[in-house]
Amino acid sequence: HLTRRSIALYFYSKDRPAQEVSDRHTTFYVNRPLPERFVEGMTLGAEDVLEVRQLIEARDAHIRRLYAENTELRVAQDRGIAGQLLYLAKRAYVRFRR
Repeated sequence: HLTRRSIALYFYSKDRPAQEVSDRHTTFYVNRPLPERFVEGMTLGAEDVLEVRQLIEARDAHIRRLYAENTELRVAQDRGIAGQLLYLAKRAYVRFRR
């Protein structure tokens, strides 16, 4: 079983030219696609089935991690002052919309 590891290095400075400043961003991790040998009409052997199952489980685990991270971020946002203000604004909107 091969694993791929990566490392990211970030270098910060106190003064950065305005034209070099970027917007907020995030890193998206994408699972590798099915190997090219999986083609229409191929008969799957036991090892192929195992590999497909492992890839599907890796995909599903990735999706679970994304949902968990999203939930954590929403909970943190809801706990903050901005989250509370947004909640109150939504309640007021619903109340006055009637």
